[in-house]
Amino acid sequence: MKKSIYMLLGADRVGKSTTVLSLKKHFYTHNKYYSEPIIKDFHFSGPEPYHNSPIDQYLIPIIANLDHYQNENCIFICDRGGSEVCFYEKYRRGVDIPSKHARRFEQFLLDNFSEIKTYLIYAPWEDIIERHEKEILDHYPQSTIYYKNLLLSQRENEHKAYYEYMFYESQNSLLNIEYIFDPRQIVSQLENLIAAERFYEN
Repeated sequence: MKKSIYMLLGADRVGKSTTVLSLKKHFYTHNKYYSEPIIKDFHFSGPEPYHNSPIDQYLIPIIANLDHYQNENCIFICDRGGSEVCFYEKYRRGVDIPSKHARRFEQFLLDNFSEIKTYLIYAPWEDIIERHEKEILDHYPQSTIYYKNLLLSQRENEHKAYYEYMFYESQNSLLNIEYIFDPRQIVSQLENLIAAERFYEN
């Protein structure tokens, strides 16, 4: 049975979650083209009390679903993954996670999936600042201008540090990471591939 995984990387508010929904819609719409697979999506947001390693947040749910659907064609869609755990644990918690853990997770993917698509979605801070402003106002509607600007500054620093780290770290990845500047390109590429194959079939 064919096992495929799509992993979406990127800083906060660049469009990962929206792209997950778009991918699910695409795969459900064209499910016969993809041999009627089981479609599962995962959102990874950090370690839990029962985890024993930095990458258990990835491995535990993915392995459970691989075991459960071992006799089915599957497409897994991941919101976050890979080297991101090394960045966020260091940046947000001050915990240094060696990159060998990211390599171990990548090797696990290579050993268990026949198709791996990894996208690093990039957006300049200036293009997404309004999304952060809206989120801050949603969470802190009574916040002062000072407090809002304080949070924005923190988020801007994290945004820039994220891409500085990920662009460097991606050079060491075992996976082929595709850089995307417009996340809508991901689904468009798949739609164009289907259209091209159907054109040549006719």
